[in-house]
Amino acid sequence: MASNFLLCFCALLGVTVSQTTAQSFGFPSTSDALQGSNHLTSDDGPPSLPRPLDAPPLLADDDPPPAPATDAPRPTRDRNVMRFVREPQSQLVKNGGRAELACAVNTAGVTIEWLYGGKSVVTNSRNRLRQSDGTLVISKVKRRGRGEGMYQCKVLSDAGAMLSRPAQITIAGAEREFSVSPANVSVAAGGTALLRCSLVSLPPARIIWMRAGQPLPVNDSQRLAADLPGQLVIRGVTAADAGQYSANGSLVLPCVADGKPPPAVRWTRADGRLIRLRCLADGQPPPTVTWLKDGQRITVEGGRVRAKDGQLVITNVQTKDAGIYQCVAYNRAGYTATGVRIEMAVGTSEQVHAPTNVRVTGITSRSAFVSWSVDDRSQYVGFSLHYRAPTDEMDSQEVSNNLSLQLKYLQPFTNYSVYIRGYSGNMASDPSPTVTFVTSEDVPSQTPRVTLVTVSPTALNVSWEPLPPKVSNGVVTGYRIISQRYQDGNTASMVEVPGDRRSFLMTGLEPGGRYEVRVLAATRVGYQNVTGEGVNDAKWVVQRMPLVSSVSHGPQTPTVHLVVSNHSTIRIWWEMPSGPHSPPPAAFVVQYRRLEKNAHLSNEVRLPGNASEHYLTGLAPKTWYEVHVKTVSADERTAESIKTISTLPVEPHRQSGYNISVMLEPPVGLHVKARNATAVLVRWEQPPSARIIKYFTVMWHPLGRDAVPPSQLSSTSREVTVIGLEPYTYYEFSVRSHDAEGTDGPFSEGVRVRTLEGVPTPPANVTWSPLDASRILVRWRPPRSPHGQVSGYRVLYTADRDSPLDRWTALDIPASSGTQMQIAKLVPNQQYWVRVRARTATALGDLSDPAEFQIRAVLDRSAEGKADETPASTNVGQCP
Repeated sequence: MASNFLLCFCALLGVTVSQTTAQSFGFPSTSDALQGSNHLTSDDGPPSLPRPLDAPPLLADDDPPPAPATDAPRPTRDRNVMRFVREPQSQLVKNGGRAELACAVNTAGVTIEWLYGGKSVVTNSRNRLRQSDGTLVISKVKRRGRGEGMYQCKVLSDAGAMLSRPAQITIAGAEREFSVSPANVSVAAGGTALLRCSLVSLPPARIIWMRAGQPLPVNDSQRLAADLPGQLVIRGVTAADAGQYSANGSLVLPCVADGKPPPAVRWTRADGRLIRLRCLADGQPPPTVTWLKDGQRITVEGGRVRAKDGQLVITNVQTKDAGIYQCVAYNRAGYTATGVRIEMAVGTSEQVHAPTNVRVTGITSRSAFVSWSVDDRSQYVGFSLHYRAPTDEMDSQEVSNNLSLQLKYLQPFTNYSVYIRGYSGNMASDPSPTVTFVTSEDVPSQTPRVTLVTVSPTALNVSWEPLPPKVSNGVVTGYRIISQRYQDGNTASMVEVPGDRRSFLMTGLEPGGRYEVRVLAATRVGYQNVTGEGVNDAKWVVQRMPLVSSVSHGPQTPTVHLVVSNHSTIRIWWEMPSGPHSPPPAAFVVQYRRLEKNAHLSNEVRLPGNASEHYLTGLAPKTWYEVHVKTVSADERTAESIKTISTLPVEPHRQSGYNISVMLEPPVGLHVKARNATAVLVRWEQPPSARIIKYFTVMWHPLGRDAVPPSQLSSTSREVTVIGLEPYTYYEFSVRSHDAEGTDGPFSEGVRVRTLEGVPTPPANVTWSPLDASRILVRWRPPRSPHGQVSGYRVLYTADRDSPLDRWTALDIPASSGTQMQIAKLVPNQQYWVRVRARTATALGDLSDPAEFQIRAVLDRSAEGKADETPASTNVGQCP
């Protein structure tokens, strides 16, 4: 069994304001080896910065290099810095028993508060705070929120606040009956008998094996052994061993012991232009890292404060950022924390006032005019304007020397927040009040994704997905469905439907005919213009109608059932009606949405045809949802069933804001393997947890595309195949566990894989030019989506467009030869067609549209009748 350990490093890597100072706070109960620093300042620039005692500075890739060791004094330990000298310890007590939790720091003038389940403890006759040493005394510990649970000590001082390690008070107990009892077994003489029993208890019960009311001398001989809890092995069975065996479970409360080798905690600083705290935690299993400020969990503040991968970054430093910051790292092996104090040493008299009267006018779909005011313009050397949309990870910033600025390149129909900061010769002001505004609507910048499904030889169902807000550019008020026979604009027809529609049934089509359809969306401004710029975003979707003789029975509608297990999870399971008229489904598709106006359906989750259930996780509490389950046949026809249900409200004991007592381990042994260009197989093992794991959630996202939100699906098995991925693309996968009590564990470490090469899209812009009366030069552009490494191209041409493709003349060239090729031995004035396709190592790509060409050759007859002279010449040109 792998040993458990925990090691945490925290680093302060930079401070934006040069007058900022830092101070470290240690936790001796966690680590006697904790190192801090003195209170360091500098009179002529940034404060002096300590270097780590045993290691080089911990810097990000974009950090400036550290100063030489001679430029910064080595830190010394300050034993006067506030730190915990006693922290509460977890305890196991009997029901109704007494518990005491101790908490003390090394400095006076502090206030000690206690938290229970993340909320303040109310002192009364049962919960008493001993004023002399800050100990919390609980006279009677009861179940169901009456003493049993997680406690933390919160220390408040003039500099801020700190939280202690969590301590869990648990009531010992055992089930009334054995969960597994010994069963009758028959064993041949000389064989081995195995008896099992199990009793659910806390702490684990001690199992005693008995026969005829007398304890068995297990482990005292080679024949009887109970090496594993709840398991009796009898080797070399004889007739004398026949009889009745029983097991007794006794519950013994152990002594709570500590004193394990503690982890070491250190912090370092290096020059930089922003506040960056880095906490590098190492352990087995990998620990979870959380950041606190003044005892409260830090929340992301509009992109200015970000916490990710154990690193806390604060940009545009403000006076309110002063306080005590704690990095908390924990896993099932233990808990450790370190603290850093950030304070502003500059007097308020040196800081210019924040700008006021911020106004936003002249708002269009992609620009806005921002202006502001200050009391004394001569005190300011410049201003910075910070703005962001809700989906932006960080603030965007513009600089102005005036009291106004025109913002450009904004997203249409988007909420923006904006604030201003002024700058003097020394430092920046605090931010102005934040002002919000909404840009105007615009026409959509993309068309919806369209799906065509044949209903009959003469009917075609057209469905489409709603546009994401980033490309809809406003509220979609309607859709325009345009259809025509394949590449025959003379047969085009159009119909418009309201904006709440997601499908349309086309009827009266010709069996066996080939049709193409596209859908345009409109806002109040109008429809997307597909005749000029952006026409490539409005691609046609092609469908050939079936012949009457090929019609088969369509898929049947599933019978859907919904079960709500907690406030954020819905279990979906379904049944298929039995009957001879429908083939088995090829797949199922699950989608859902909130049951409210303008709510969009989620992305499709495609499941195999033998699936019968699916979990929706991460839902909002006490909210109605609409669930769609589609049966998909082998020819992609669908039959849909829709059900609605409401999630449960959040239970009161789960509303705590900071709770790290629940440590549900992530799955282990994560393995991913690309199956093809669009599918990846994901496998994992159940975590070594005593909890009952109900199901798992798989999360994945393409690397290098931060704007694409992660996708998720849930599974009760330990293996899923994720489909619908992009070819030849790197993805990162991680998995987390969910237990039977509705607890969501952390995601495992990500594992990366690249999908296999796929089919390249057609080469673009196929053109030609004549070289002489029998040769032309064909040119093209590489595929827009190669889906792999293009290894070459195939050029096909023919004089008979309707001939099968295998009768076209094919010429191959490697990719190293470029994107052009000569075609020779052509007949002048003969009409030809040419097509080009790319190829990768695994597949030939799609064909480009046919390009028609003809070498027009005109014979010069001016030399006729003149014997023994040069032959008549030929004029060559392109066909008009």
